Amino acid sequence: MIYRFTSPTCIPCKAMRPILDRAIAEGYHIETSDITETNLYEEYGVTSVPTFIRTENGHEINRHVGAMTYNELIDFCS
Repeated sequence: MIYRFTSPTCIPCKAMRPILDRAIAEGYHIETSDITETNLYEEYGVTSVPTFIRTENGHEINRHVGAMTYNELIDFCS
């Protein structure tokens, strides 16, 4: 599972939207969590957005803070 933590006022988050839309259209499952609407960010210790967290079996295995290119996002998801 890939979690993406975002905020409606985050400029890098907005800039990544087309990249995320493309990845999702290509079959990558990325769960978006708006930090202003949920407390899930507290569970994962997210302090900056955008933050991407990859989990397997409920455990964090990778984290990236900040915007990414399309290729970086695909590498992160794979």
